[in-house]
Amino acid sequence: MNGTMAPDWRGYYERLKEAFLSDGNICAENPDRLKEFFAFEEHKIKRINGLPDLDNGCCKTLIGYVRRLTNANLWFQN
Repeated sequence: MNGTMAPDWRGYYERLKEAFLSDGNICAENPDRLKEFFAFEEHKIKRINGLPDLDNGCCKTLIGYVRRLTNANLWFQN
């Protein structure tokens, strides 16, 4: 062990997701749909990997989804 702390990927994912969902530039109908999407993806990734809770790898994948949706939202100006 080199004395460095491991990154808190779960916390980072949750903060990034909340910032994205609370963005005022998102169409008014989309936050509820996106919450359902993230809940589905969280459940699916845990089920596929046979995990009771999200691990760092799962959170990194979900962070990628948030970033892609953020970029798509900027691109479509939605």
